[in-house]
Amino acid sequence: MRDATPGPVRDAKLLPARHSKALRAKPPGARSTVCRNGRASVSDAPAEISLNRPQRWISPGAGYHHPIRKRQSTAALQNVAELPRTMTRLRFGVRRCAAFHRACVMERAADLPTSGSMKDFRKMKQCGEKITALTAYDYPTARLLDESGIDIILVGDSVGMVVLGYEDTTDVTLDEMLHHTRAAARGVKQALLVADMPIHTYDTPEQALETARKFINAGAQAVKLEGGVDRVAQIEAITQAGIPFMAHIGMLPQTVREQGGYRIKGRTQSEVEALLADARTVEHAGAFSVVLEIVMADVAKQITSTIGIPTIGIGSGEHCDGQILVTHDLIGLFPWFTPKFVSPEARVAEEIRRASRAFIERTRGASGVGDLPVIPSGVEEPRSSN
Repeated sequence: MRDATPGPVRDAKLLPARHSKALRAKPPGARSTVCRNGRASVSDAPAEISLNRPQRWISPGAGYHHPIRKRQSTAALQNVAELPRTMTRLRFGVRRCAAFHRACVMERAADLPTSGSMKDFRKMKQCGEKITALTAYDYPTARLLDESGIDIILVGDSVGMVVLGYEDTTDVTLDEMLHHTRAAARGVKQALLVADMPIHTYDTPEQALETARKFINAGAQAVKLEGGVDRVAQIEAITQAGIPFMAHIGMLPQTVREQGGYRIKGRTQSEVEALLADARTVEHAGAFSVVLEIVMADVAKQITSTIGIPTIGIGSGEHCDGQILVTHDLIGLFPWFTPKFVSPEARVAEEIRRASRAFIERTRGASGVGDLPVIPSGVEEPRSSN
């Protein structure tokens, strides 16, 4: 079993004549804590650290602990009677440093997310690396997208139109969204899984936070709701609770009935100013990114260059920091309607029809069991349809 005695005390027992030098020696290969933008973070850089007071390296292999004055450390270690007090100070120091580090790193949900799979999207924006996002509502689709290397998988309320057969997204319920979120979460290992909060599930800040927590419990790693300035209280309630949040401005599908259809945004100066205000507001409220839906391309470009968080466009031109599409549109799985801004990469609906017709013809044309396909030995039999 590993000796639980703190490093300085253990070394004092072994090296009583050399402990003062050991206290000042930085252990080989030890990691340093440096400040990033005034906040603590871990780095391999060998530079000394400073948290407004001198730091010491505490014995070989002990790592870094809270600073203790050399004179106090030496006196405590030379006097065996002081060892319990020294141990208490060291434990207290470790707790204080750990708390300080957590407070700095997690100051804003937009800076560092709670999920280990979430990438640094701000850094991707700064480096000019495009962010990719697609929708998924079930296990196989989510798993396939995850295996393809997509950055973000959105369990969108568009499920209402392309899966559930609703006219628009306003009929989608919270229970339906939670059901599809759980299914998609089972297939995701690498991508960031974001869940849409359906209409009337975030009318108040309290309701918004309660809904967001339900999605996190269902397996989502971040949540998204529609709106900017008019939803700032809800957004802040979510981000201040430490839940990563993706914003959505421009054309808002949940208000399609009030707006009389899907209309491009940013045609007038007043709309441009409103969009800029929305973008700045959601950034200040703690969003890590913002979706721009059906926004004039030049306005989307202006928004992208104005704010520090990434913009993810859908029908908003090529100048956004990333792009998102409904997967059914991308692969041609919903042939009854395809948005004008989508160029399908596949024709899955046609393949389904072709395969189905081939199965029908083969089954109806078979004269007996011998004409049906034979399952080779060692191959698992197909699942029952029941």
